[in-house]
Amino acid sequence: MNGSPTSAFSRPDFKPVDTDLNDLVSQSLARVEDVPHVELTREFGPLPRILADREQLSSVVANLVLNARDATCGERAQG
Repeated sequence: MNGSPTSAFSRPDFKPVDTDLNDLVSQSLARVEDVPHVELTREFGPLPRILADREQLSSVVANLVLNARDATCGERAQG
């Protein structure tokens, strides 16, 4: 990561809003639950509200799932 930890806050496309993480994670997981070779188990407790760019954070959650799928499925996940 380039720059300081707060450099994301200075980007013009960064749109932080009050965000319910439980809602955001649930919606993000719903985006990838029908992807082949992805089996989700939702087990997380109450998560805090945070100030975040919902679109960027949702992409991070979805990418974590897809990266885990690719790491565990190898070539199978590509086809």
